[in-house]
Amino acid sequence: MEENRFNILLNKYVARQLDAEGMNEFFELINTGKYDHLISDFILDELQAKRNSEVHIPVHVSDEIIRKIAQSDNFSKSSIQVSFKKKRLKFYLAAASFLAVIISTYFLFQYKNYKPDFASIIPTSDIVFKQNTTQSPIVYYLPDSSLITLHTGTSIHYAYNHSSNKREVFLEGIADFDVKKNKTMPFYVYCGTIVTKVLGTKFTVDGQNKTNINVAVKSGKVQVYENEKLLVGTNQKLLPVLLFPNQKVVYQEPIKQLNVTLVDTPSLIVQNNNYISESHVPVAFVYEKTKLADIVKQLELHYAIDIVLENEGLNNCVFTGDVTSHDLYTKLKIICLTINGGFQINGTKILITGEGCR
Repeated sequence: MEENRFNILLNKYVARQLDAEGMNEFFELINTGKYDHLISDFILDELQAKRNSEVHIPVHVSDEIIRKIAQSDNFSKSSIQVSFKKKRLKFYLAAASFLAVIISTYFLFQYKNYKPDFASIIPTSDIVFKQNTTQSPIVYYLPDSSLITLHTGTSIHYAYNHSSNKREVFLEGIADFDVKKNKTMPFYVYCGTIVTKVLGTKFTVDGQNKTNINVAVKSGKVQVYENEKLLVGTNQKLLPVLLFPNQKVVYQEPIKQLNVTLVDTPSLIVQNNNYISESHVPVAFVYEKTKLADIVKQLELHYAIDIVLENEGLNNCVFTGDVTSHDLYTKLKIICLTINGGFQINGTKILITGEGCR
């Protein structure tokens, strides 16, 4: 019976309908500490009712916050106490916003310190889920005919709506993408805390290591940037990077860096109307006393990678041999060995070092 009376007084207090006598009774009951559980239940109900209309955060995010509040020691009986003051007027003024302060302050404190995770940005409706639980890669076609190769253990959520102005895929794991061109509907891949935006191209996103996410391009170009929705609590924002074929970016989340470099195994490329794409046409790399400068020009042409000679003396070096069957880095190792030189990768360029030849 007393609990019913307290609930009536509580609701009237929130509606600002209590008179002086009712206020006196209400705070005397609060002071007993017997109704703390009713106050905590009321606060949780308020959060449930107001989370979308006043706070505008996803339902699954607010559910998690509310669950944590409910399990928190802050709602023990010793946590909500009001010391009854001798001067009732002073007491009423101090407690006039008691419940409102508890609700808003506690909720905002929890939300301020709540770091949204990747799951919080995945839409909850009109989403298709695919996962590769096999030991081999599987190929999956999106409704727009874009092709995704899912590596073992990889999962994707994707949203596709013909009335939308963009295509979105949410990736966990490693996947190769061959995106169908559509200038009116950009393609977005969300992985960890980065976003990859493309129009139509081939690339790989490796999010298996969540603290070191890789994006490598085979054809076209992509833009990679941080996901603002997952940057709560930081004022620093990295500049987006633009990637071309045979380039990759490594996003190191702990130190917040986007490091652009070359892929582990560069592919042969072809240029067509300013569009650079992966080439499957074989090219012969056979040399007969060919100057290094001329070899470098051919390698740059077919791999779209800038190769720099450390000094002019290297231009005089010559090489004889067939390196057609080797990948780019092995080609360079063989050539450099014959001229007593070496090479190193500096960002998206290759530097050939050595004293040179006379």
